[in-house]
Amino acid sequence: AATAPEKATAWRRDGLAFRDLPLAHVLAELERRYAVHLRLDATSIGSTALVYYQPSPGPITEVLDDLGRLSGFQYRAVSDGYVLFDRAE
Repeated sequence: AATAPEKATAWRRDGLAFRDLPLAHVLAELERRYAVHLRLDATSIGSTALVYYQPSPGPITEVLDDLGRLSGFQYRAVSDGYVLFDRAE
């Protein structure tokens, strides 16, 4: 298991580490990192706090799959990126 310092400095090794951050904040970081537009179609999920650690993240779709399982959203590709929506809707 990764230690706290490894998680805190994951970004230095191209990893992803988020601790108790709202999904909206996580998406802003992913947009910057992957140079892709991510839009929340349901503001209710934007405040969902996430804990996520991936030392070797893959493509954005793999990260979105992981985060969707954690926070209950689905996503679909659109012309300028991805739209995330609440799985319950």
